[in-house]
Amino acid sequence: MVNDWIESIKNALEAYGKQSDETLTSLYAAARDEYNKSYNAALDTLNAQYESDKKQAYTKKAADDKNMGEYLAARGLSRSGESVNARIASDVSLGNTLSALSSGLRESQNTLASDYGKALANLAIEEANKKAENNRWTAEFSASLASTAADNALREEQNRLDRDKFNHTVEMDNNALNDLKAELEAYEAELKKREEALKEAESNKPGTGNTGNTSASDDTPGNTGGNEDNNSMLNPAELAKDIVSQYATGKTLSTQAENFAVLKYLRNLKREGIDEAYYDSLVSNLKALGFTGANVNYNTLLDTVNDSIENYYRLQEELYNLYLEKGFSPEIASAGSKDRAQGLQYEYLYRHSPSISFFELAVYAADLDLDHLETFYSHVETNRRDPNEYDIVLGGALKH
Repeated sequence: MVNDWIESIKNALEAYGKQSDETLTSLYAAARDEYNKSYNAALDTLNAQYESDKKQAYTKKAADDKNMGEYLAARGLSRSGESVNARIASDVSLGNTLSALSSGLRESQNTLASDYGKALANLAIEEANKKAENNRWTAEFSASLASTAADNALREEQNRLDRDKFNHTVEMDNNALNDLKAELEAYEAELKKREEALKEAESNKPGTGNTGNTSASDDTPGNTGGNEDNNSMLNPAELAKDIVSQYATGKTLSTQAENFAVLKYLRNLKREGIDEAYYDSLVSNLKALGFTGANVNYNTLLDTVNDSIENYYRLQEELYNLYLEKGFSPEIASAGSKDRAQGLQYEYLYRHSPSISFFELAVYAADLDLDHLETFYSHVETNRRDPNEYDIVLGGALKH
């Protein structure tokens, strides 16, 4: 059913939304780490600069004190009050310098901390907005899918009603045809009786020299003709070999293309009204020669393939619009939507196939890549083992 595939898209969309949230969390965590590194590096630079400036202030004071001492000593004032005042002035100057440096350090640290806090706050707001936008988009698209699923359910119900109506009409036509056929057979039987009665009357006329028994000879042209037709028909084993020689490159059927060609050939034999017992024997002999479509109904196969193609185009269009909304270029959106829709077409055929042989013939008839089957089967097995993934069940859609 189409809704099965919509459900699979919803599951994939939820997984995408979860993955997107985790990706955003990782990206913004990495950004915060970079901010932390930058902040700590800037703080280390400020402290290092402060220590350097403080060291220079002490060095300058020592040099100034030495120069002032030599100056005062040269003037004989090394023990005077002027000497004391000079030392006090030098100590005050150092204290003012250290105070200015300490104040500048605190101001720079405060500015750095303020900028760091604002940056982290802006980063948190941006992360929350991105996640909210992502969740809002996921919810809106999920709601759109739910609406589409409801529309498809109505469409499928209408299709079922139309098919039932068509089948009923065909059944009525067949019944009418059977009634006409029965009437014709009864009329022909009545004519045959009258003809035989007339022949018997003719043969019993005086002077004919015939008796009634001579008219039922097995040597009449009508009887021999039928026997000759039966004797000229190949036996099932010979016909099976003849069919394989027409469609296979070897002595047995080995590819889906060869099996599909034989399946179509058998469909035509059925249409021509081949004897059922002869047909069953023919199919049995073909199976011995590698035929895999013994239990596959050709018309059902084509209906399933056509439904999968219709589903492919519907999903491809929806995915194309989705990629455009996410900001991808039309070229990338087109390629991505086709690739994803084709992957879902394999799943559609698998879910609507009663057997593996039916599925692989359907893949061939849908013109999908048979070389991709190994990858697809691996995907089915992976999903089956992972409790967080949805199951892809052979014939699952046929059980609803």
